[in-house]
Order: sequence, then structure tokens, then C-alpha cells
Amino acid sequence: MQREVLIQSLLIILAACLIGVATRPDFIVDSLTGRLETEHAVAAAATIPVINLAQAKELFDEGEAIFLDARSRSAYEQSHILGALSIPLLDLARDRIDLEEILPDKNAVLVAYCSGEGCDMAGELAEELAKQGYRHLFVFQGGLPAWEAADYPTAGMK
Repeated sequence: MQREVLIQSLLIILAACLIGVATRPDFIVDSLTGRLETEHAVAAAATIPVINLAQAKELFDEGEAIFLDARSRSAYEQSHILGALSIPLLDLARDRIDLEEILPDKNAVLVAYCSGEGCDMAGELAEELAKQGYRHLFVFQGGLPAWEAADYPTAGMK
């Protein structure tokens, strides 16, 4: 009886871990690299301007900004801001993305976004881009949820 309870408990813990990894795979990398530190988030927020929905839409309408989706590629495929490029933070951390090829113009206006409030991936992506010499960066704090709630243009399978 105790053995069955132990096995069931372990299976529940394993299932919870798998769900966590599936929904936020970057969390493991962030944990191991120390990116979860509060100072890191504060430094990123202090150096890169955060914009709201109206400002993001204005940049979108002007057509001069490139929107960058920091979420996983599968999340991007489900739904993303129309015209946005997929630059998953985890792939960038693992050197799976050649930024020079995707974003050759270091003076381009770039708007990073992710899953909205509580999602730090957009800020971390923008910070990494700044380290690599990109100059005109913004973080769209509302992210895709705010964009979709306003019924602004999206693409994907959703």
C-alpha cells in the first residue's frame, strides 16, 4: 500500500515537472545561469524602455519597427503579432540563432515581447540584443495577450 502511494506521488511529481518544462523551458536555463536574480531584471528594466499597448501599436502602424517574439517557437507558431520574427530566448542562449543573419541592421527599431505581465523573456532578449550592439530597443510589456485582447493583427494557427 505504501509502495503504491509512493509510486503515485513520484508519478505526479514527474508529471508536474514535465508540464513545467513544456510550458517554460527557459526557466531551467535561467535557473542554472543565474538569470532569475532580481538584480538582473532590475538592470534590464532600467536600461531598456518599456512601452505600453498604444505605443507598440503606433510603432507597428508606422511599419518601421521589427517585432521580436521571445517565446518558444511552438508558442510563436500558435499565435504571434503579424510580421513578428521568432527569436526564442532559449535558442538564443544556446547559440542556435545567428542574429547577424536575422537582424543585420544594428540600428533597426526592435520591439521585444513575450507572454505579457510576469514574463521576463522579452526584457532578457532585449538586454542580450543590447549587449550585441543593437541600439534601438523596446520591451512591449503587455505582450501578445494585450495585443490579442485589443484585436490587433496576429498570425499563426490560432
